[in-house]
Amino acid sequence: MGSLPERKPACTARPRVVLLCSPCMGHLIPFAELARRLVSDHGLAATLLFASATSPPSEQYLAVAAALPDAVDLVALPPPPPDLLPSSAPERARVELAVASNLPRVRELARELAADAPLAALVVDMVGVPARGVAAEMGVPFYMFFTSPWMTLSLFLHLPGIDAARAGEHRDATEPIRLPGCVPIHAHELPASMLADRSSDTYAGFLSMAKAVKGVDGILVNTSRDIEPAVGEGLGGLELPVHPVGPLVWTRPVGVDRDHDCMRWLDRQPRRSVVYVSFGSGGTLTWQQTAELARGLELGQCRFIWAVKRPHQSSTIGAFFGTQKGRSGSPGQGWS
Repeated sequence: MGSLPERKPACTARPRVVLLCSPCMGHLIPFAELARRLVSDHGLAATLLFASATSPPSEQYLAVAAALPDAVDLVALPPPPPDLLPSSAPERARVELAVASNLPRVRELARELAADAPLAALVVDMVGVPARGVAAEMGVPFYMFFTSPWMTLSLFLHLPGIDAARAGEHRDATEPIRLPGCVPIHAHELPASMLADRSSDTYAGFLSMAKAVKGVDGILVNTSRDIEPAVGEGLGGLELPVHPVGPLVWTRPVGVDRDHDCMRWLDRQPRRSVVYVSFGSGGTLTWQQTAELARGLELGQCRFIWAVKRPHQSSTIGAFFGTQKGRSGSPGQGWS
């Protein structure tokens, strides 16, 4: 972890895919699984570059790193200098800066890797699209891996057209957004970046990312046609190949006592009798909300497994970059 692989003779080295992931834990897990599949199922080598936003890396990052096979090289890129953004800067700005500040390092690493084996492709997430210059310089295909399902990707790709056609704030629209092969999307179902004021930096940044997708050679999306048959229908004016490669989920082995206890408890429960409670890799509640949820689960008298994070009083995504030792508690499972 954290270093490039040992050099091998060019004649024996496998073609290598370089993957660049922004510092979102919800992106790192499917990126790690994609890297593992490229190695195990396609005979490629894989180097996964993780643009860190914190120092030291979070506990979740270390857990993902420990679960990866030796054939996948995971490299934690340094976080940007703390004086470049105030501590109060929104997560979006910190994510974009973590990637942008590391583009020179990404270029340097790509050159080093190409000296040992042919590079097959550069794969980035939606935040990493500005790295297209690295792919062009190396002469390799440039792909975006969208870690959410097709319906969300379709909305993202159509955003420039929706923005041009609509007046007023998206959150105030009375008519739903209708996309090919998708159910109607109502205003209250839109992602937070679209609910923000259209004059805000948050919305402008999201729109800019959507427009930048036209610079990629293809899109990988974390779904399958069995789950979403409409994958690839109506690309919002873009003519890009879309490849469903999912669903990619964390396939780490159950290796800690807590997980063993949880699985043993689950095996003893009746089928379809357990409620799973989780707010995703970044979602956090306040202390009051945590207490209310705990009380509700107790009053409901249902069996449950709850992925608990340390409450955060000022942010609903306080664990966006993962929990840090000494700063917040480790996520865990509780069952009743």
